[in-house]
Amino acid sequence: MSQTNTFITESLYATLRELKENNNRDWYHANKAKVEAARGQVEALVNDLLPQVRAFDSNVGLWEAKNTLYRQARDIRFSQDKSPYKTHFAANICYGNVRDHNLPCYYIHFEDNHCMLAGGVAFPMNDILKKIRDEIYYNFDEFDLIVRSKEIKKYFSALDTDYCLKIAPKGYPKDSKAIDYLKHKNFIFSIVIGEQETLLAGFEDRILDIFNSIHSFNQFLFRALS
Repeated sequence: MSQTNTFITESLYATLRELKENNNRDWYHANKAKVEAARGQVEALVNDLLPQVRAFDSNVGLWEAKNTLYRQARDIRFSQDKSPYKTHFAANICYGNVRDHNLPCYYIHFEDNHCMLAGGVAFPMNDILKKIRDEIYYNFDEFDLIVRSKEIKKYFSALDTDYCLKIAPKGYPKDSKAIDYLKHKNFIFSIVIGEQETLLAGFEDRILDIFNSIHSFNQFLFRALS
């Protein structure tokens, strides 16, 4: 029988399921201790991961684990969905010491039936996107080798393609050998992880191996911003 994870337990998912079924302030405040205990499992995991991630990527900031977790409350000001709380737990281990979505990161996401590990730069602002595209355009061969490396291919088939232009971005030749990369608006690798796998003892090592596989990708992106 497989050993259980030191940090993540079934109670985390049970709590998220309850929150999903009772996504209102009355339930949340009555069960806040339970939610915080479940969030604490993620915080404990990240606390253990941080020095090990820094061991292979020194660009990661000197974060406290609690500050890598996203708030549970949703920003509903401009959303049609007025549910007040997120029904997942997520942590973002990013470069630097200020959370900035324009910087490379390592991302962990726990949700009922949808757990995910990811890394890269998500939804960069236009000026940052231009810098990344320029770096790829002028250093295509290097970037292509990184993206197609055996380390990355061990876990990822390709860069996420959810947000791509249909035509060449303005300012770049249509026949550039880098054009398929330049069409990207989001520079992310992601992998969905089975819920049961997150409960096993080897899950932390798997996280580290997956994150390590994309650290050269993150370093390339960071160089583009320097």
